Amino acid sequence: MKFWFGAAVLAIVFSNVFLIDAAKARPPWITPNDRQLRQDVELLAAFGIVQGPVNQWPLSWAHITRGIDSMPQRAWPPHVEQALARVKRHIPAGSDYHGFNYEFEARGTNEERLVRSFGRGARAEGDARVSVDKLWDKTYVRLTVGGRNDPNDNDYHFDDSYIAQIVGNWVFYGGFIDQWWGPGFESGLMLTNNARPFPRVGIQRLDPKPFRTRWLRWLGPWQFNVFAGRLEGGRNDIDHPIVMGIRVSAKPFNAVEIGASRALQLCGEGRPCTAKTWGNALLGILDADNRGGPNEPGNQLAGVDIRYGTTIGETAVSFYGELIGEDEDGLLIDDISVLFGAHASGALLGDFGTWRLSTEFSDTKANRIIGSGPERGGITFNHGIYTDGYSFRGRTLSHSLDTDSRLLSIRATVSDARNRSVSLVYRHAELNDLSLINHKVSNTFESINMLEAESLIPTPYGDITFDVRVMDDRPDTPGTSDFNAAFEIGWKTQF
Repeated sequence: MKFWFGAAVLAIVFSNVFLIDAAKARPPWITPNDRQLRQDVELLAAFGIVQGPVNQWPLSWAHITRGIDSMPQRAWPPHVEQALARVKRHIPAGSDYHGFNYEFEARGTNEERLVRSFGRGARAEGDARVSVDKLWDKTYVRLTVGGRNDPNDNDYHFDDSYIAQIVGNWVFYGGFIDQWWGPGFESGLMLTNNARPFPRVGIQRLDPKPFRTRWLRWLGPWQFNVFAGRLEGGRNDIDHPIVMGIRVSAKPFNAVEIGASRALQLCGEGRPCTAKTWGNALLGILDADNRGGPNEPGNQLAGVDIRYGTTIGETAVSFYGELIGEDEDGLLIDDISVLFGAHASGALLGDFGTWRLSTEFSDTKANRIIGSGPERGGITFNHGIYTDGYSFRGRTLSHSLDTDSRLLSIRATVSDARNRSVSLVYRHAELNDLSLINHKVSNTFESINMLEAESLIPTPYGDITFDVRVMDDRPDTPGTSDFNAAFEIGWKTQF
């Protein structure tokens, strides 16, 4: 009650002090927290309006606006025009950066969601935050102060606070930034927003323009991102290890996007962190078994993904896949986990709105789908030295269901010309196939069916979301089928 009283007071104060304008106060890039906006960007990419890689988030506005500014003057299908209008509505104007901008968001739920797909969701029963941002020439600063009534974590946080400096066509950044790598929509295998953002510094290209030299121009538009961050103390393994991420993606053909990613977990208190350690980790040697040998530099992941997106008449279609390996065998990645998906979207009843159908399947048990070796449990995201694995504050940095789990999702979404949308999602999850006791979601094997209804209602005072979720079982309930129902409501506004 104290939390919600405080959140209500903040909302009333800011609403009365400032003139609310839901089309203002946006950062210079798109963070992986807006599902509708990502769907619109993918639709524009399928029709050739947005060019370059779109499987790496945050996605800069320079990337989006270059495509929109250079698009051919023609009559687009109604649902494409609507998506284009929604994207343009989010593009920051010069006036947005003349002063300080503010954002308020509050969410409440009776239970945190089991599967965190692309987008934002409550991380506790009560979850609220206030952000202020400002642009000085080419320096963007965002400060976010939030609170959660989570007994297992801090009751305040600075998630989504960062500074970004533009230098030429590069952005240097540092802070608590959500990132999502790969084509997955319901989950991912390398880096997602499943866990809270940990502090990091990095650099990425601002606009993924092609190389000018003819020797590399064939790669098409390309993107690069590298970061290094520090995880928390008080872990069960090594306090304050470092995580480094490297991703390169390119679009050599209009319909094909290819990406490659690396993640390294190394150093930390009591562990070697010399130049030799970093060199061995980057080269990928001395880690063939990933069992925590004394000479092993750290915990590593490597992955590749591909997405094919095109149009059939006025319908946009996409097929994608991702695989990651925990080890290397010779020069090839080994102990492989996979993700596959597809979606289609088109006009709904003429110019009424847009429909979208999608399905996605992922499996995080090593070698279960692609037989590069014997099935190996407890491998993916885990490690013999870093026994808490590829995680931050109890949640895996990538897949919502941790290792040795399967997730099948089928989603149907409709949105109208007024930007209201409704989604219905069916999920089937199989958790912890081997009943590992150090699993981050469930210490017992569970097979769960989930049905979720989501709605988004834009208003002059911000966006309101409603979610209702039901499950026929729960984690850590061996031998029983414990029915569960949950709801979530959220409000987000800029002023």
